[in-house]
Amino acid sequence: MSWKKTGLGHASTWLGFLCDATLGTLSLAPHKIATTIGLLDAIIENRNQPVKQVQHIAGVLNWATTAFPILRPFLFYVYAWLQTAEKKGCPTRPDRRIRLLALAARTLSLTPPQTHPYFFTQNTIQGGSDASATPPPSTIPPVI
Repeated sequence: MSWKKTGLGHASTWLGFLCDATLGTLSLAPHKIATTIGLLDAIIENRNQPVKQVQHIAGVLNWATTAFPILRPFLFYVYAWLQTAEKKGCPTRPDRRIRLLALAARTLSLTPPQTHPYFFTQNTIQGGSDASATPPPSTIPPVI
């Protein structure tokens, strides 16, 4: 992301994601949430989906999991559904695992983004000066 875009404000919309540089969060942009939720609801309701719609769902979920990387490994089931739909050539229903994935993605899309705990680390470093330092033992003159 270019620095010019972050200079416009604390939060910038970039490629459909809302990036907040001050909080260190990434979420779906508000106008993209509505579209994504509509697709996820169709999966959760277990409706038959034509092949073109399954392709669209796979693309949107691939894009959306950029904001939710914990869900990315579960896209395997979406691609398996896509392959089955393309082989059959007729509308197919998602299986239970895909519906659970859609439910998880829907829940994550609607929850406020969380700042990663390591983004703002609290340091226990304290400042000091050389004024109160004692000289090393080799530079102290011997007492006679």
